[in-house]
Amino acid sequence: ARIARAEGLTADDALDAVQEAFHTLLLLPQARALVGAPEESRALMAVIVRNAALNMRLRHHRTRPHVTYDDTPLQ
Repeated sequence: ARIARAEGLTADDALDAVQEAFHTLLLLPQARALVGAPEESRALMAVIVRNAALNMRLRHHRTRPHVTYDDTPLQ
């Protein structure tokens, strides 16, 4: 969750990112090879969490209402 928080997510969103990343990790066939390698599996999980956090942040930004040029007052 610390990694996701460092990427700019709120505490709740960080937990969601970790859960999403863990689900992704469980589905990866390459992850099975890392069962006996805690450092390598931790590094892979960190990369997946960072990617999930970035994706969540980008999706959150896109869902915000954007001001169009027609809505901005002219000065």
